[in-house]
Amino acid sequence: MITAGIRLENVSNAVIENFTSQSNKIGIYVANSSNISVKDCEFLNGYMGIYLYNSTHTKFYFDNFSSVNRNSIYIYSSKDAVVEHNKFSNVGVGVFGKYSKEIKIEKNYFDKGEAFSAV
Repeated sequence: MITAGIRLENVSNAVIENFTSQSNKIGIYVANSSNISVKDCEFLNGYMGIYLYNSTHTKFYFDNFSSVNRNSIYIYSSKDAVVEHNKFSNVGVGVFGKYSKEIKIEKNYFDKGEAFSAV
């Protein structure tokens, strides 16, 4: 089982707003879900900020990632995700996409870390 600050599975039409994750292995885990928005959240000193798995129609915006060791946003086997207006400071990778499509990444700020990686 994956442990996270917030864990959503098989959920539709959810908004997570003004959440702070500090030193968690995963801040927010979303799986098999659709129409999920994460807005104005902070991810500090963790291993991974957001882990998105097998989900559609998601949006991550106005979030702050600082000192996230691995992937700030990991998008795996998902479709139609939007990552915009986020701040990534001193992170391993800002956005990592694997087996995903229709990912839109724009208007983000990256400082001290790899901005984007896709496999």
